[in-house]
Amino acid sequence: MRTIKYIAILLLLLLGQTSFAQDFPKRPDPPRLVNDLANLFSPEQADALERKLVAYNDSTSTQIAVVTISDIKGYDITDFTDRLAMDWKVGQKGINNGLMILIVPKHANGDRGHVRISVGYGLEEHITDAISSKIINDVMIPEFRNNNIYGGVNKGVDIVIGICSGKFKADQIKKKDKNYSWIFFLIPLFILFIIGFVRRNRYSSYGSNGSGGGAPFIFFPGFGGGGGGFGDSGGSDFGGFGGFGGGDFGGGGASGSW
Repeated sequence: MRTIKYIAILLLLLLGQTSFAQDFPKRPDPPRLVNDLANLFSPEQADALERKLVAYNDSTSTQIAVVTISDIKGYDITDFTDRLAMDWKVGQKGINNGLMILIVPKHANGDRGHVRISVGYGLEEHITDAISSKIINDVMIPEFRNNNIYGGVNKGVDIVIGICSGKFKADQIKKKDKNYSWIFFLIPLFILFIIGFVRRNRYSSYGSNGSGGGAPFIFFPGFGGGGGGFGDSGGSDFGGFGGFGGGDFGGGGASGSW
C-alpha cells in the first residue's frame, strides 16, 4: 500500500509540474524550517520555534519543517503536504530523516481547518502513522479548537522531538570513523556501580533493625522521566538554518481537521 502511495505521488509530480509550480510555495530562500505563510504566529513565536528546530537539526541532522498556509488550491491536505515535503526535500539525503507539519487554518466562511504530518522514510519506524494520528488528534487539534495554533504546533513538535531524539546523529552524514565514545559512557556507570556496591555492603549490617535493607537507590542522570529532547534551545548561539538536505518521502504520516 505504501509503495502504491509513493508511486501515485511521483506520478502527480511528473504530470503536474506546471500546476505544482503555480500552486505550491517555493522552497524558502533564505532557508527556514518555520514558514508561517498564513501569519498564524507572532514574530516571537516563529523565532522561538525556528530556534528550537534549528538546534535540533544541528544536533541530530533530523529536519522538522513547519508550514502554515491559508489556501491549498483545492488539493487534498495529504497530497499537498507530501508533495511539498518531497519538493523541498526535507531531511538528509540517504537518511531521509525529514518531517513536515502543515496547517491550514479555519476560514470565516466555515471551511474546516486541516493539519498534516508527513514523515520521511527514515523516521517512519518511530513516527508511525498511528503515532502521527495520535499527535494530531490528541495533542494538536484540542489546542487548535481553542484558537491556540502555536501552542498546538509547539506541543506537537516537542513530542516528535522526544520520540526521535537520539535516533539520528549529525555524524551519520559524515564519513564514518571508529567511534570509541561508548567507553566514556561506561566509565561513569562503572563508578556509580562501585559507589552503590560499597554503600550496600556498608548498610547491610543494619538489616537486622530494619534500616538499610536492600540495595541503595542510584540516580543515573539522563535516564527515565523523558528528560532532554523537549525544551527550548535557549542560551545557545543561533546560526540559522543551512538548508534542506535532499530527504525523500513515501506517504507516511497522518492528517486531521477541526
